Amino acid sequence: MRVLALILIMLVGISALQTQTVEQFQQMDDCFKDIDVLDPCQANDKACQIEKEKGLDCIYYCKISSYFFNVIKKCILKKCSSQNDVIQAIIYQSLQCLSQGALSFALVVLLTILFIIY
Repeated sequence: MRVLALILIMLVGISALQTQTVEQFQQMDDCFKDIDVLDPCQANDKACQIEKEKGLDCIYYCKISSYFFNVIKKCILKKCSSQNDVIQAIIYQSLQCLSQGALSFALVVLLTILFIIY
């Protein structure tokens, strides 16, 4: 009976973790969408527009390459950069999106583990 109760508690914890994981990725995606609509370049500054597209494409590539926040972050840090300070700020902002999601995810995992243990 005790084992059955423990299994039930674990299933509830895993289900809560799965729900939170989906919510964390949704928050991360919403943050990335906010970045996509930023338009820091002047209308006639083609070099800035090109740098912006390169930066956003790189961020997108890293985002779809993994489900793990730390892998996405390493990809962005390693592959995405710009000589344009404004575009580089957008790249750093994408890292903030990951940090928010990773922190929330870590908290959910910790609480789920504590719930399962106790």
